[in-house]
Order: sequence, then structure tokens, then C-alpha cells
Amino acid sequence: SRIMEGSPAGDYRVRSYSGDIESSFYPRQTVKLGVSFGYGSDRDDTSKISARYYLFKPSFTYFFSGRGRIETAYTLTSVAAGNIPQGVKIPYTMARGRKEGENHDISVTCDYRLSQRMNLVATYTGRRFAGRKFENYAHTQLRAMF
Repeated sequence: SRIMEGSPAGDYRVRSYSGDIESSFYPRQTVKLGVSFGYGSDRDDTSKISARYYLFKPSFTYFFSGRGRIETAYTLTSVAAGNIPQGVKIPYTMARGRKEGENHDISVTCDYRLSQRMNLVATYTGRRFAGRKFENYAHTQLRAMF
């Protein structure tokens, strides 16, 4: 249960129930395949808004022998809401911060050891909330240990 009172966005008292299940499979020593499913139900006791969401997340990881890995994942989150007055949005604390409709998240992470004292770390995150355009974020780091 999350409580927020006196917030500029309004008061809310959210009760959440959720569950996730994940399975992984290693077809080879260097490859990991995974899939996870999730469900959640949130209810704001202050405004009586409710939200239910389902998520599906396949993932793939490749391990570079002793040097690093690259991980990719895609998440589809479908959110349905109830008891919403006209023009009101689901509070951010509900449905894992996703909007009503279909939401898409893509992530790619690479961590690779270039030498004994240098690592390359790169991440990409793309997401599309329901009713919005795709947003892209990328970050790269070259780490050197002295």
C-alpha cells in the first residue's frame, strides 16, 4: 500500500497486488533465453480508480567467454483501467508507472572487458507509453582502472 497526501498531483492511497513468474533456459553455455509473465491489480482508495495490467517479457543474453555479456529484453505491458472520470489519468504509482493501453519497453545492455584494466559499458533503453511516440535513451562508458 502506498500513501501520498498533500501532493500537487492529488492525494492517493493505492493498494497493489501483483505477481511475476520467470523462466530461463541455457541452450548453450554462452546463451541464455528467458521469458517472464506478470499480472497486477491496483486500486486507489481515495479516488476509487482501479487498474489491471499484464506483462510479457522475453529476453536473450549472450556471454562472451570471460570477457562480458550482452543482454536484450522486450516488455509488453497492457494496462486496463476502471472508474476513471473524464480527463483523469491513472496515478503514476499504479500499473508500474505505465499508462492505460499497450506500453512497450526495449533494453540492450553490453558490458565488455577490453583489457585487464579497461571495460566498455553501453546501454540502450527505448520505450513507448500508450498514446505517445517512441523515446530512446543511450549511454556509453569506457572505464579505466589505475
